Amino acid sequence: MSLYFISAIKAIGSVYYVDEIKHYIDHARALVDDLSDAQKTILPEEYLKILVDDEAAYAAMGKIDAIPFPLENTKDCLDKVNDAENFFNALTKDQNDLVTPSFVS
Repeated sequence: MSLYFISAIKAIGSVYYVDEIKHYIDHARALVDDLSDAQKTILPEEYLKILVDDEAAYAAMGKIDAIPFPLENTKDCLDKVNDAENFFNALTKDQNDLVTPSFVS
């Protein structure tokens, strides 16, 4: 079995909210999803955790980025703020630590 998916996960590196990182995350996810059931049983858990954590951190940054700035006094804006807050609060500590600090300060 090729371990190319491990290299793809390692290639993600630090998670920033840029298209290039999204491409790396999507590529790694596609490789993992394409593994057979037998291959998935020998997938090292630490690499799957890295991918899942990176996906969650990137998604959190996307939700934060969707909030208009300056804030608007609209239901849509309030919904986006609440959605981002709820998503961010549901992150694990490891996932939270991956969110770029500029997104949460």
